[in-house]
Amino acid sequence: MPAAALLGVALACAAPAQAKPFTVLYAFTGAQDGSMPQIALGPQGTLLGVGKYGGLTDKNAQTTFGTAFTMTASGSLTTLHAFKGAPDGNNPVAVAADAAGNLFGAAYGGPNGCISGGCGELFKIAAGSVVVTRLHAFVGGSIDGAVPQSLTLDPSGNIYGATAFGGSEGCNDRYGCGTIFSLSAAGKYHLLHRFTNGADGSFPTGQLAVDSAGNVYGSDATGGTGYGVTFRISPAGLLTVLHSFALGTDGGQPGGVVLDGSGNLYGSAYLGGAGSSGVIYKIDAGGNFSVLYSFKGGADGAGPTGAMAIDGAGNLFGTAAYGGQSLNFSGCADNAGISTLGCGVVFEISPAGKETVLHQFTGLGDGGAPNGLVRAANGQLFGATRVGGPLPFNGLAGSGTIYQVTP
Repeated sequence: MPAAALLGVALACAAPAQAKPFTVLYAFTGAQDGSMPQIALGPQGTLLGVGKYGGLTDKNAQTTFGTAFTMTASGSLTTLHAFKGAPDGNNPVAVAADAAGNLFGAAYGGPNGCISGGCGELFKIAAGSVVVTRLHAFVGGSIDGAVPQSLTLDPSGNIYGATAFGGSEGCNDRYGCGTIFSLSAAGKYHLLHRFTNGADGSFPTGQLAVDSAGNVYGSDATGGTGYGVTFRISPAGLLTVLHSFALGTDGGQPGGVVLDGSGNLYGSAYLGGAGSSGVIYKIDAGGNFSVLYSFKGGADGAGPTGAMAIDGAGNLFGTAAYGGQSLNFSGCADNAGISTLGCGVVFEISPAGKETVLHQFTGLGDGGAPNGLVRAANGQLFGATRVGGPLPFNGLAGSGTIYQVTP
């Protein structure tokens, strides 16, 4: 469409000499390399990641359990582990990495059965190794939660994360409404909060943020006044609701959060807003909530989701799962309440709330339905898509890509 063409010309003109604004580094086949990837930054330009599905070792296999992988800056991918299901774990859904190149992940399954074949586990693959070490196996219920969703590392090597279920057994038809937990660098598990689906919300999802004092920030997709909350949890486990979403101009169904150096918190909400396609919001250090940007559901994107990144000037970088180019492509169809076309965008939002679209996905060779970004020290952005790529698997819409964006 003409707007997309004009955008491409503008990006090309703004790019530094010999730099490519958008580059596909790797396209997944859905076989041994996996599919539906998520990534984290490793040392020296490497990326570490997991694929939720794929990892086939037998062409006749009917079930795939996911992979863990490493990838060089030039796009060469090596599969470190293909999950085999219980008790090995299956379908990894979150990944983090430290400066030494150790990979930390969260997966469904594991040795303890409770929900859908397993309560989940946390695992580690040390740098230079292919050996998977189980750090924690969830048992569910009120003890430690079940079905991990996200992972965040602090500078000391402590892991923070969320589970979708478990916690309060009387909540959500006794499946539980989710938990926030930490795992120390020494391997000690600590349950920080059990959600009740009251004012504190339920079903925590998205990336967490941790400040220098050990406070944990995150969001619940539901609960509160009905459409989710953003919260802070102290090291002692005291939860404070920072905002309860009403699905008005403030949005609804919040996702991941990120902190700046001044204590301001930024996050996305997948639904609602003035354009009914999601918002990017700010909660300043004094607790004041404001909407920075409301998506319109067209070329600017719809359904912001996944981890965001922030630079030293306060510019935010993130992805919207839908919107962008108006292509009626079924591989990017939305199943979560947004009526829109398009396969998503990469965006930048200034501190004043001005959006710049850095890339519009087609759902084809470049991928579609992006799910968050990571930002390198040199300003390069890296992300993954859930679908698309030039090598479709089983005739579906492709198995996802890893890409690089030069702002």
